[in-house]
Amino acid sequence: AAAAAAAAAAEVRESLLTRHLSGDLRWPGRTQRWRRRRHARGGMDALKRFMAEQAEEAPATVTSEPESPGKEVPAAAKAGDEEDKKDEEPPLFILVTGAADTDTAPNKANHDTARDMKVPHIMHLPDKVAVKDVIIGSFSQHTVAVGVNGAAYAWGMNGSGQLGIGTDDGFVYAPTLVKGVRGAVAGGSCGRHHTALFTADGELYTCGRNEEGQLGIGRIESKPKIAFVKAALGAGDGAKCVSVACGNNFTLAADVEGCMWACGFPDHGCLANGSDGRRLVRSNKVTYDNEKSFNFVGIYLDVNQQPGGRRFEEPLSEAPKIKQVAAGKEHCMCLEDAERLPA
Repeated sequence: AAAAAAAAAAEVRESLLTRHLSGDLRWPGRTQRWRRRRHARGGMDALKRFMAEQAEEAPATVTSEPESPGKEVPAAAKAGDEEDKKDEEPPLFILVTGAADTDTAPNKANHDTARDMKVPHIMHLPDKVAVKDVIIGSFSQHTVAVGVNGAAYAWGMNGSGQLGIGTDDGFVYAPTLVKGVRGAVAGGSCGRHHTALFTADGELYTCGRNEEGQLGIGRIESKPKIAFVKAALGAGDGAKCVSVACGNNFTLAADVEGCMWACGFPDHGCLANGSDGRRLVRSNKVTYDNEKSFNFVGIYLDVNQQPGGRRFEEPLSEAPKIKQVAAGKEHCMCLEDAERLPA
């Protein structure tokens, strides 16, 4: 029964993928339709070859003791075994699609040779380490993948050292082990030119460009950090990080106590500290007070929209407990712990 279900599921996946590939590549004309079908077949052939390789590499199941005739296995035990098997089989690869090559100085020659992936492509981590999580950002041109071994691998644009692999090469095409992170990576975020990762122990690490203080390491530098360095949420070793988000050139974090922290470029109020950081130096000259360390966010407002378009803003009597943070290019959002929300 399990084999039949797996075969049925594979057939459904194959059908859906074929429809997706043939419908996604919309080229007009007879020749273009032929190319579309050829690309669809090529994608399916690649997927079938990969599945066959995985089946050959999978160890054969050996039964140490044959079941006694007439002896039934409880349904609960079967369900438990199936759940255990699911837990033991993490995904072995990543499916990648979209822009696959970016240059810091685009020109016609670069665009002619740039390669876009219009159908999902299979990508493995080094030594075929099983994948636990994939980390990107809305404005990032690089990617970080976390393996089940807790290690992080990065690839993509690296002109500012945002991969944290010890170099600032313009572009890295293959997943490469990052440097400087101590402990198993639990999560992270990618900004435009910087990256932040936190470990299962709550330690926060950042790398990349730091011209606006977005690394939160207590100083602003013109030279990027090409390997991950430790950042602290607060004084000393700082609080334990449970969530982090990178914007265009700022960073947000939430700690285990539910407090939110922010550092980097403050324009548009994206650091949630009540200011956009602008300071008039002289006529027509504006500078910004960047936050070079993670600063505590302590003011939260309750906004009530009244009839007639009137708005009333008043501070919350009790600070919310933040469990997750998110960042766009120049704005941020945070998610409050459900325990505090009204029923």
